[in-house]
Amino acid sequence: MRFIFGNYILDTSRRGLRQGAAAIDVEPQVFDLLTCLVSHRDHVVSKDSSAQSGPPCLHRAIPSRPL
Repeated sequence: MRFIFGNYILDTSRRGLRQGAAAIDVEPQVFDLLTCLVSHRDHVVSKDSSAQSGPPCLHRAIPSRPL
């Protein structure tokens, strides 16, 4: 699946992020977090409540990584 926002393309099937024609290197955990946030863009998640009440994919990405 491809998510397009502004000049960025997040391609979940290829696990890639691009800005225009340029590939942007992101760590796997960061990519998973971006994918989760874009996939659940209809939810508002605060920094303090994200690990407890956010979508399940946030539980895997946030606790071990400082924001």
